[in-house]
Amino acid sequence: MEPLTDESQPSISQGIRLRSLKRRLLSGGIWAFSGKALTAAGSLVISALLARLLSPADLGAYFLALSIVTFGGMMARGGLGQTVLQLVAQGLGREDEPQVRIVVQRVYTLAAVFTAAVAGILWLGGAHWLAETLFASAALTTVASLLAPWVVVLAFEVLVSETFRGFHDIPKATVFGGLLTRGLAVASFIVLVLFKDGLALSSIILIIIGAGTLSLFAGALTLRSKVARLGRGVSDPIPSIQILRATWPLLVSNVMLFVVGQVGIWIAGAFRPDQDVAIYGAAANLVRLVGMSLVVVSLVVPPVIGELYVRGETARLERVVRVTASIAAVPALIVLMAFIFLGAPILGIVYGSYYKEGALVLGLLSIGQIVHVLVGSCGFVLIMTGHQRDLMRSA
Repeated sequence: MEPLTDESQPSISQGIRLRSLKRRLLSGGIWAFSGKALTAAGSLVISALLARLLSPADLGAYFLALSIVTFGGMMARGGLGQTVLQLVAQGLGREDEPQVRIVVQRVYTLAAVFTAAVAGILWLGGAHWLAETLFASAALTTVASLLAPWVVVLAFEVLVSETFRGFHDIPKATVFGGLLTRGLAVASFIVLVLFKDGLALSSIILIIIGAGTLSLFAGALTLRSKVARLGRGVSDPIPSIQILRATWPLLVSNVMLFVVGQVGIWIAGAFRPDQDVAIYGAAANLVRLVGMSLVVVSLVVPPVIGELYVRGETARLERVVRVTASIAAVPALIVLMAFIFLGAPILGIVYGSYYKEGALVLGLLSIGQIVHVLVGSCGFVLIMTGHQRDLMRSA
């Protein structure tokens, strides 16, 4: 056998990297799809169980509370979830483990400050103002004091998940990114449906907070162990101000996208009774299934984008983004057709006959969601290549 020449070494190295990339995409895709399918199913099961445990008015208040908490958690993270995903993936691509360690430490310090500020605003009266003045919801007012701790749990749950994604650990990112929380909540609610006729909204939220706390505690311990194994050599640390510069455009983009997605339920909450909010929220929850395939892609592709970008392999990066967008469109279109033509029966099966009135809302929202799926992961391409401000401007 002839010895390997110098010219053959790069092609062999590229072939090995390509095979490794394909294995990671396949393995991560299977985990992400399975986990996201179970997470989405868990969310639907929770909503379906709550529709049987709560009155329509209380369920409407729950959907409003969930929207407020999701927005609060996003503000508390301040875009740091996507930043830690980008910086960890790029640090590993450069094989600079000491820098990855420093990035994780500084991101979580900043997140603690932001989360304390947002939770403090809600705790000191912000949550009650939203419930009483903006939404005029008596049911929401009774649980306003629980929104602050719920925000803390949700903010760090997402941050832990994004950090695991930066490490290319899709299984742990999936489990600690909501799957475990929903599993615990579903188990609790099934027991309650079997043995109780109804439950107070405050008890429901306390169960969800408790499930999230257990998941967050387990995820934080696992992440701490992973970070502790990183190398401790000399590195050029990334200043906190540089992290903030990369983060604030992401926060602005996230806020704009969230407002577009949630403005419907906010308008319903401000001008319609809680019963109507429940119908709108039930339809909006189902619509998420249209975009689930793109969410699965977004769980796997960003770290790969970051690595390929720092290596200068832009042609391969472009192929990955195009192929994954095409794959995500197929199941999304199937779900869209089901919601347009079978919306009322599906709502009746999942939530009960009272919620069939949301069929038209379900169809209209699904059409809007499919457009989002068809454009693919362009937002993550901008994030992972350092073009956060361009993303902010486009939002």
